[in-house]
Amino acid sequence: MGTLHWVGFPPARQDLLQQLHASVGPQDTLLLVDAGLLHARHPALLAQLPTPLPCHCFGPSAAATPSLDAAALAELCVRYPRHLNWWP
Repeated sequence: MGTLHWVGFPPARQDLLQQLHASVGPQDTLLLVDAGLLHARHPALLAQLPTPLPCHCFGPSAAATPSLDAAALAELCVRYPRHLNWWP
């Protein structure tokens, strides 16, 4: 089973983005929250990941990726037993 990566840093944090790129695997999923929602507006940054990953938003993203409601967030959290949090 993969890892759920909670991405809460803005696109300007290239240092964290590089660490995220090095940490993801093919069974992982991204969850954009807080300042991490800005990545939904700049998909080219996420396109640089070594493998395409499912990406979800929790909060108003104003992008093509729909935002999860609380029930969907809970379901996603249960589906992934391992979580990594990425905040500045």
